[in-house]
Amino acid sequence: MTTPQRGLPGWAIGLIVGISALLLLLLVGGFVGLRLISGALSDALSSSPHVSSAPTAPGTPRDPSDTDPGADATEGTAAAQATRDAEYVIGMYDQYLAASRDGSIRELVPDGANVDPDYFAAFLYMLTDLRSAARFVPPSAENAEQLREYAEQAEEYERLFLAGKDLDVDIKITREDGSVFETDGKYRTVTP
Repeated sequence: MTTPQRGLPGWAIGLIVGISALLLLLLVGGFVGLRLISGALSDALSSSPHVSSAPTAPGTPRDPSDTDPGADATEGTAAAQATRDAEYVIGMYDQYLAASRDGSIRELVPDGANVDPDYFAAFLYMLTDLRSAARFVPPSAENAEQLREYAEQAEEYERLFLAGKDLDVDIKITREDGSVFETDGKYRTVTP
């Protein structure tokens, strides 16, 4: 008489371990990919205008009397600037997410009621990417330049968005349900 076997067979345990390792590898690869993409974007947008140090309400013009607080940064102020830049990106994302949820985001762009919803989604996805990157990079003097680039990228996307200009991005996201969202970030209107 043999006793019934307890637990999973060896092949099932191996399969679970293998799948877990693959998922971990994909997660790490995703972070590396995001860093590479954000680096490429920062190179492309490196000539954008300065970023004010505190987030403003969506659609509120920046005070032109602001100076670039990162221009004369020492080690101590570089860390403080890095913190402000990270908070700026995260704050901008939070403000536009709230505007998206309450519907007021449509009032911020020209002819907003007739704008393709994918334009709003593309803008929010780009801010989500920058917010995630800003949260992933610790605000320190060593990371001040990278966080400054994220803040400048966010401001450039906001400038294009508020002006109703093409965001010039290509986004392809596979959702949890398997459906795919794709957009080129172009500003276009749809017929009501």
